[in-house]
Amino acid sequence: MNDKVSLLVQNLKGAAHYFFHQQRFPKGNRLLIDGKVKVIYGKQAEFILNGSLVLGHNSQGNNGRSTVVRLDDGAQFIVNGHVRFFYGGDIYLFEKAQVIIGDSYINSDCVIRATKKIIIGDGCAIGCHFTVLDSNFHEINGKMKSAPVTIEDNVWIGANVTILPGVVVGRGSVIAAGSVVTKSVPPNSLVAGVPAKVIKEQINWRM
Repeated sequence: MNDKVSLLVQNLKGAAHYFFHQQRFPKGNRLLIDGKVKVIYGKQAEFILNGSLVLGHNSQGNNGRSTVVRLDDGAQFIVNGHVRFFYGGDIYLFEKAQVIIGDSYINSDCVIRATKKIIIGDGCAIGCHFTVLDSNFHEINGKMKSAPVTIEDNVWIGANVTILPGVVVGRGSVIAAGSVVTKSVPPNSLVAGVPAKVIKEQINWRM
């Protein structure tokens, strides 16, 4: 198969996938597939789109890595605004879990694991290789931590950041690249390190 035919086949596959998903949502609210994306639905799982959701953004044909979104039984992926996930996303909502995202973007190769609830507000800029978990998934001394995570509005998260269960990242904060966030972050703070600590307060940033 030559390059032109191969590209045509890829485009047709993308168009068919896009058409299928368009039928699941109200008029004006859109799920857009850009590149190699697989979506797996459990029983009564649903996308609730109050805006648009782009999966696999900027994949550049066959050059970008695949995106996989899995919603187990009763899970809800709720979008309030216009949301872009770049290529390589690995997103898993366990049974009856919720992910709620505002008008924000998440760069390539993110990992999201929701067993309860993960909230991301409006105006968030999230770098590549971002990981957020609302459960540790394993017990230590007979206890397993599982608690919702909230990232409030206008938060900038650098590359290779991990956010762990129970964390609230306050509005207007910046998380430096490579940080592991184990505790909640005050609003308008710059945090960095492993574990992340407050470096500066009363900051302001903008895109």
